[in-house]
Amino acid sequence: MEQQKRRGLSALDLKIIAVVSMFIDHMGYTLFPGVMWLRCIGRLAFPIFAFQVAEGAVRTRRFGSYLGRMLLFAVVAEVPFNLMCARAVLDPYDQNVMWTLSVALAAIGCIRWAERREDTAVLALVWLGAAGGGFLLAQAAMTDYGGWGVMTVLAFYLCRDKRWGWPALIAAMAVIHSFAVPTAHIPLLGLRFPVQALALLALVLIALYDGRQGPHSRPLQYVFYAFYPVHILILALIAMYLR
Repeated sequence: MEQQKRRGLSALDLKIIAVVSMFIDHMGYTLFPGVMWLRCIGRLAFPIFAFQVAEGAVRTRRFGSYLGRMLLFAVVAEVPFNLMCARAVLDPYDQNVMWTLSVALAAIGCIRWAERREDTAVLALVWLGAAGGGFLLAQAAMTDYGGWGVMTVLAFYLCRDKRWGWPALIAAMAVIHSFAVPTAHIPLLGLRFPVQALALLALVLIALYDGRQGPHSRPLQYVFYAFYPVHILILALIAMYLR
């Protein structure tokens, strides 16, 4: 009798971990700004979301609808995000992370178009244009994680299903999240350790992904999308009330 393959984490499992991590991070940001360990736990969230966007771009049969949902919730989340970060309805200096993920997804869409043409020169030019354009757009728009967040999603997309993928991915994540992304520092062994470097621990969880989607439905999908604007709005209102 053939031994059953041991299961790891499904896409739903990863999504739940990322959502919980994000909630803890935002709770620390809004209600307990002096409690750094809450922010440390929160470093797991973005790499998992970035990985799932890259995976979703490959798996989806309706790329335009996928991108449209991302853009819709980027718009919906903007006022709650501004209330959380700036205690104002409008804030031109900081845009929510859904914009970052939308820019990255659009860049992947351009790349996938070039991949279907099976022309190496065209693919190289589109990769350069999509990555560079996505980076500059996110930086100029001042989205959360900025151009480096776009690079994280593209790193997951580029390194998928390749023998050299994991070493290259770890190196890219180390550079992006230890040196490129602006971050707070904590003292560790007499050194100032970048908190954002803890994002590399998310790779351990992502490595346990076994390819299963897990239980899923359209209503559940929208619950996860809606959780982002709803929870930051609630936290922002609580923080404003307490202050």
